[in-house]
Amino acid sequence: MVTARSKGVRRLLFGMLLLGGLLGGCQAPVAAAKAPEAPPPGRVRGVRAARLFDPKAGRIMSNAVVRIEGDRIVSVSEGAPADPTVVDLGDVTLIPGMIDSHSHIMANGDKSYLEMLVEKSESYRTLEGVANARNMLRAGFTSARDCGNEGLMYADISLRDAIAKGLVEGPRMFVATRAIAAVGGYFPFGVSSDLVQRPSGAQLVSGIEEARRAAREQIQHGADLLKLYADFPGGPGGLPVRPTLTVDEMKAAVDIAHTAGHKVAAHATSKQGIRNAVAAGVDSIEHGHDADAEVLRLMRDRGVFLVPTVAAYAGLLTDFPPGPRRDRLLKIVADQPRLVRAARDAGVKIATGFDAAASKDDGHNAMEAITLVAYGLSPVEALRATTLRGAELIGWDDRIGSIEKGKIADLVAVEGDPTKEIHALGHVTFVMKDGAVAWDVRDVTGASLSPTRPRGPHPTR
Repeated sequence: MVTARSKGVRRLLFGMLLLGGLLGGCQAPVAAAKAPEAPPPGRVRGVRAARLFDPKAGRIMSNAVVRIEGDRIVSVSEGAPADPTVVDLGDVTLIPGMIDSHSHIMANGDKSYLEMLVEKSESYRTLEGVANARNMLRAGFTSARDCGNEGLMYADISLRDAIAKGLVEGPRMFVATRAIAAVGGYFPFGVSSDLVQRPSGAQLVSGIEEARRAAREQIQHGADLLKLYADFPGGPGGLPVRPTLTVDEMKAAVDIAHTAGHKVAAHATSKQGIRNAVAAGVDSIEHGHDADAEVLRLMRDRGVFLVPTVAAYAGLLTDFPPGPRRDRLLKIVADQPRLVRAARDAGVKIATGFDAAASKDDGHNAMEAITLVAYGLSPVEALRATTLRGAELIGWDDRIGSIEKGKIADLVAVEGDPTKEIHALGHVTFVMKDGAVAWDVRDVTGASLSPTRPRGPHPTR
């Protein structure tokens, strides 16, 4: 309640303030010095490093400073002096956030494929995906093109959205949801015919109309891209690869996707499967084992990317006992250096995809770039494949893939110089995604930039 006494006190105080202003005469008010506003927890205004890799120019900048406002890069300067508002990362190389262009974050092949489908609940596999996504991010992969969730319907959309909202850690995900394969043309094989509801790792179609419907359904549910299986082995036991979806079936799905502004990836390993997929208008060939000079020129002329996934196949050799499947795998691995060199020489754009399908592999995604160098690419070419080329394939090269003014602040620091020693990609010390610190090795050593970050071991060290 306002009383007469309280009104009098207020008038007195007002008069004193007014008198103070009058006694000040013409003196200008002196503003108190204001300290720069601190960035929110987990954010920094800029970072400095001994080196910075520019994938467009293919060169290293020395003593680079990257300034950040919000989630964007506002400037990149070379040889800049020390600045107290900038975090000095020391003797490391800054590279753009890496991009895995062929992942399966929701898959964990610690059991057979059929056991994964029928013995694990969708909720448990989703939690495995959360762990896999965290390991990928901390390994420096800030974006992932996820090429099929292997039987989880649309759970990858939920994981993508949870990451985008900051509920869980992970790379920025571009998901293909269920993928599309021909009836009888995808895992699992050898399932009893008595089962009324057969488990499947993809959405199976037969005919043009079913292909169209599957494409529309997946896009309606939120798919960022479509994944088609142009060919596949004929069944268990290492049978030869054969074309599965027809050109017309694939073209029907491609037309739906492109009309809606989405890209299409095609699993294709045989010459005919690759030809069929390219004829259907896909945007990328995944694996591409048997591509010869003629089909590679066709891919180049039509702007079709190659995602060769070489490291995954080399890693599988320890998983198979002697027999037809191992024999075919040995043949594939032996021929992959030829494929990598031939694609490079033909002018086909190559993007890196580790094709991890087990939790033990997620977090080691840099092995793809390392293997590409072993197979004939230069370190600069492999770095481009895992940054700029991946961004072009996704269609986000105006936002990610290089460290430039106006682009999203996805930055990774690695020990050493990866343009001279590509294995440096396996020694990540700092990860920034969307302008926020996502991983800092000093979280473990105690000199943290972001004390709110969860602590844990680095997956590749």
